[in-house]
Amino acid sequence: MEVPAGLSPFAKQSRAEHIATVVLGVLVFAVAYLVTTIAGFGSIGTLQAGPDAFLPRLTAGTVATVSCFSFFALAFIRGYGGPVLNPVIYPIGIAAIVPTVVRWLLFGPAVDELRRRLLLPPLSVLLEMGIYVFGTLIAGISAFGVILLLWSSYVLTDEDMNRWEQTHLSEVFRSAFVDEQNETAR
Repeated sequence: MEVPAGLSPFAKQSRAEHIATVVLGVLVFAVAYLVTTIAGFGSIGTLQAGPDAFLPRLTAGTVATVSCFSFFALAFIRGYGGPVLNPVIYPIGIAAIVPTVVRWLLFGPAVDELRRRLLLPPLSVLLEMGIYVFGTLIAGISAFGVILLLWSSYVLTDEDMNRWEQTHLSEVFRSAFVDEQNETAR
């Protein structure tokens, strides 16, 4: 079964390099999450379940998400990961899963918090999740966009961009996305 063009990795990278990119993205997120918690709130213990954990989790999650998206932006520039995987799939997946995994590894599964959330009115749970998810993702996506904007505007010429596309994007991806965009722009 063939991988869809949008989910294909960058060309000229080995499978090990691709996996290392994802693992490093997870580590960047986890380290930023923990360092932000310690620096901002004095202790990793502030991430434990409870009503006072929302602000430390939101703050640490936002900084970690920005760090993760920034890492994947730099990996994108270097041609590691994937042209759609880096800005969307990997950092969003990491931001959604890694905070819970880190907390569960540190403190064990928060069964009482899960039970409490299931008993809360659905609107309050959705509101809390919405604030966390959209707040952190908007910050992360913005960081990714700013890094790529600066790179493409101030570092690359059109010739450099064409060379980068030829080097890092697969033929299938280029024909499906880049060539189509170039024809539309004309």
